[in-house]
Amino acid sequence: MAPYVRARHVVRTDVSGHDDPLWTSLSSRMSRSADRPDAPDNPAAKRPVMLALMSVAACGFSLASSLAAAQTREDVGPRSEDREELLRVEKELARRQQDEARLKDEAAARAREVETLRDNMIETAEALQQAERRIERITSEIEALEAESATISSKLNAEAGVLSDILGGLQSLERAKPPALLAAPGDAVDAARAAMLLADAAPALKAKADELRAALARLATVQSQLEDERAAERKTNDEIGARRRLLAELLNSKQQERSVAEKLAQAAQSETAALAARATSLRGVLSALERLAREIAPRLKPDPRSKQPPTNREDVSGFRAPSLRFRPSKAFDDARGALAPPVVGDIIGSFGKPRPEGGTFEGVRFNAAPNALVTAPHDASVKFAQFYPVTGNLIVLDVGDGYHILLMGIGSFLIDEGQTVAAGEPIGVMGPDVTLLDMEIRRARDPVNPVLWLADKTGG
Repeated sequence: MAPYVRARHVVRTDVSGHDDPLWTSLSSRMSRSADRPDAPDNPAAKRPVMLALMSVAACGFSLASSLAAAQTREDVGPRSEDREELLRVEKELARRQQDEARLKDEAAARAREVETLRDNMIETAEALQQAERRIERITSEIEALEAESATISSKLNAEAGVLSDILGGLQSLERAKPPALLAAPGDAVDAARAAMLLADAAPALKAKADELRAALARLATVQSQLEDERAAERKTNDEIGARRRLLAELLNSKQQERSVAEKLAQAAQSETAALAARATSLRGVLSALERLAREIAPRLKPDPRSKQPPTNREDVSGFRAPSLRFRPSKAFDDARGALAPPVVGDIIGSFGKPRPEGGTFEGVRFNAAPNALVTAPHDASVKFAQFYPVTGNLIVLDVGDGYHILLMGIGSFLIDEGQTVAAGEPIGVMGPDVTLLDMEIRRARDPVNPVLWLADKTGG
């Protein structure tokens, strides 16, 4: 019986102190029911009525609590529009991530094409420099043969008169009839003496003439062959030059395409990062609203904890555009005695020796041919490729380990600053007039002898 009494006391207290119309109506009804004449006076008769009133009051209280909780959650909790916005942003984020992956793949594919073209350019440059070396040897041979030809011609001209008289005498002797001994015995003696002298001189003269004739024939043959070979080399050189220009154009266009692809990938990554940040922000807002709603009305209505919506999102905070940096395949210190000269030509200035312009050489100087191809001695990054007032056109290559290669005197550039190059890749062309190329190697700005790294100590 005690519980019912306690419950009745609570109901009466709550009803008397509540201003809600529902509670006012219930209070009036309870008062009228208590004043009815037929109402039982004993407590046992009043219990069913009180239980009914308590049930109605509990239902009303539950309804009011539910309405209050609903109102609280409606005002504080996440709105459906926010959830729809989050879904839309996540869908857009997924689409952007697909575009980003596609652009990254395209950039990587174009980078591979660039590497293939770079290898082709290196092969072409090597063939071109071999042709330049052959032309250099052929030119030296031609110069030697021309000098020999000039010597032979000068000697023949000096002996032309004597040889002409001797050969004329021999021819006369061959055509003349022997004189009659009885008619002119003196003439016969003179003729015999002349014949004996001519007979003694004839073999030597004939041998000399044959020697000169053979030398002239050999010189003419060799000169003709060398001229033909030189013409063929010029043609080959022109073809290789055309191929080199074509590959340079292709490489340039591919690098431009790669640059565009990288920019597109970076743009896509930027948009993806922005969308990811927005999605993260929306999730944070929704989570905060849900936590706030749970904290405001924790006991109004049992509400299962809302689960964090699945993101299906990759972390893009650490994304970077595809790296195309060419890493040296061999440390520069390990390349001592293995570097090919940057240009075909003899070394005419050595490290530490006096320079014709004054001072001493801080590197080596090559005497190259006009329009000779200049290649990178080692894998490197191009740090500088511009005209420099003191040295003329200057290329500075960063080859790692604190080393830099300086090439001075180049006629024109085939590369740009910031580009990476591989060993043997064309980087420039000598001019038609200035053919002196200075090469320096520096470590922490201090010059070191380039000959220590060159495979050919005399030049290319």
